Amino acid sequence: MKVLLISNMYPNEEFPSYGIFVKKSSDVLEEYNIDVSKIVLTKSKGSLNKIIKYILFYLRIIFSLLIKSYDIIYVHYASHTAFPILFCKFFKKNIRVYTNVHGSDVVPQTRFQSYLQPLVKQILKKSDKVIVPSSFFKELVNKKYDLQNEIVIYPSGGIDSSIFFPSESNFNKFNLNPNFQYIGYVGRIEYGKGWDDLIEAYSLIVKNKEFVNVKLLIVGSGKEYLQLKSKIKDKNLTEYVYHFDSLSHSELCKMYNLMSVFIFPTKLQESLGLVGLEAMSCGIPVIGSDIGGISTYLKDMENGILTKPGDINSLRSSIIRYFTLSQNKKVFMKEKAIETAANFEKQNVKMILIKAFI
Repeated sequence: MKVLLISNMYPNEEFPSYGIFVKKSSDVLEEYNIDVSKIVLTKSKGSLNKIIKYILFYLRIIFSLLIKSYDIIYVHYASHTAFPILFCKFFKKNIRVYTNVHGSDVVPQTRFQSYLQPLVKQILKKSDKVIVPSSFFKELVNKKYDLQNEIVIYPSGGIDSSIFFPSESNFNKFNLNPNFQYIGYVGRIEYGKGWDDLIEAYSLIVKNKEFVNVKLLIVGSGKEYLQLKSKIKDKNLTEYVYHFDSLSHSELCKMYNLMSVFIFPTKLQESLGLVGLEAMSCGIPVIGSDIGGISTYLKDMENGILTKPGDINSLRSSIIRYFTLSQNKKVFMKEKAIETAANFEKQNVKMILIKAFI
């Protein structure tokens, strides 16, 4: 079987986490000896460079689909890849398309993404199969686009427990003081991700001296990086908040294992929320927003605590609530977190994707 994978997000050495779930999907198919060719974009800097790359990206797609022959076209990020595929399908109607949708495909986060919604609807309706990361997203996609084609739930490649696992805390690795406890955030520093709500909630905790030995770790970069730095300074949190740029998976595992609890404060309808499951795989309970795909695996007072999205006081109260739990309850939550992540283990979910293709 010959598969052509198309995605405008794919990792490289400089940005190893950018579109990593696309690579995971490709790896699963290749492990099963499926011949996977790729037309992908890696992250680039500069608007002009990005425009040129997209033009070449679209031309490569059009050339490959019209001239070459593939059994299945496997598409990620429908909003940004739909146009050349629909163009080719107009001339070559027998092209079989499997479309793997992600959060912003269905829940636009920018005006430009909203403009692309007609293309998303068209390619989903013309796809032979639609692949979604969670039961929540399956319901959302069905409701929004009224699809009649098969929808497969495949959780973004799953969690690799050989990468994300409980281990001894190595504070020296990140020059952190082992006498403190740490709460952590991992994700893009961008609108809707809730990093700003976390800073506000944590600043109230510090200001009211509700804890004296809990500091905050933030991992990630994004368009609102300068706002993050400014807010940390304005709230007098410089000595309390430690920021790290994007880390490799092995470093990220070590970072998770320094945390007492992971904070997932998004205000967006995440299609799944893979970082929460990564933390759980390391035995770290999650305080997360009761929204989107997160709600499908985060169970209040079992493997973490649910909080109201966008509600600073709710987030603050949830953090305080966790640290006032008994040690036995925290151990129970850690065990449940590991059990939850095991349901999404790569080896347990990969056959879902393989069966969709064979």
